[in-house]
Amino acid sequence: MRSTLTNKERQYCKTLEKGFEGEKKLSELLISSNIEGILLHDLNLEHNNTHVQVDTLLITNERLYLLDAKNNEGDYYIKNRKWYSPDGEAIRNPLVQLERTEPLVRAILQNLGSTNPLQENLVFVNPDFHLYNAPSDLPIIYPTQVNRFIHQIEKQATTQIHSKWIKLAHVLINRCLPKSPYARSPKYDFESLRKGIVCEGCRGFMSGYENKTVVCGRCGYIKGVNTAVLRSVEEFRILFPDWKITTGIIYRWCNCLITRKVIFRILSSNFKSVGTGKRTYYESGESKKSKS
Repeated sequence: MRSTLTNKERQYCKTLEKGFEGEKKLSELLISSNIEGILLHDLNLEHNNTHVQVDTLLITNERLYLLDAKNNEGDYYIKNRKWYSPDGEAIRNPLVQLERTEPLVRAILQNLGSTNPLQENLVFVNPDFHLYNAPSDLPIIYPTQVNRFIHQIEKQATTQIHSKWIKLAHVLINRCLPKSPYARSPKYDFESLRKGIVCEGCRGFMSGYENKTVVCGRCGYIKGVNTAVLRSVEEFRILFPDWKITTGIIYRWCNCLITRKVIFRILSSNFKSVGTGKRTYYESGESKKSKS
């Protein structure tokens, strides 16, 4: 770990990770199906100065599906219209977000000329989830119903997707906001983060470098130096997207485990160099070496 999270931050990250796994699972099921359609994810849109976040939008010739995947597990229940977790704690009704999003998405689609029906569903993908006392008319797809739900769409969406829906998908993508205004992440800076090459085996840090490999002293995991450095570069780019990639900064980011000479070689071979001398930095693109 490069930094220590508070309990609240750790719980928030776990929630995001679990939610991502749920969206990924639903996406994989839809992609592996025979549905003729277009699948869009994580659309951050705006309508009348109101932000709209769409987890999954499936576009077919016959119908559009607004889907919100949930990865909850355990025995939940509803009492007096309120939702409760397996621990008996009152939680926010997950349908509220879908109910808020649906009319906004419908308005956006209508403004773009779509007249097809829009169907919204909360999709629980974790097989260990169950909801007691739920009314039968809720727009919920339970784990045991997911496959049947997808098969029903397959039966309806059999014709090749029309070009007008492809154009609609492109318009929605182009209208996306660069980042959700509600996105939150723990505060950090370069100096406060622990430096080093993260071990893929135990999530500790590599401590040895020899024979073109790096080794974790804790679990013994071995990785080629090229792959290890490139992975560290990608991690750095995610954390500091506005920073320039230089030999010096990656040398420090790897905690000086790899020599500057080796880092220079790896960066020069895999990225496009810009500038000369000490001002040289690297960005995505064809490297000079690959052009020759």
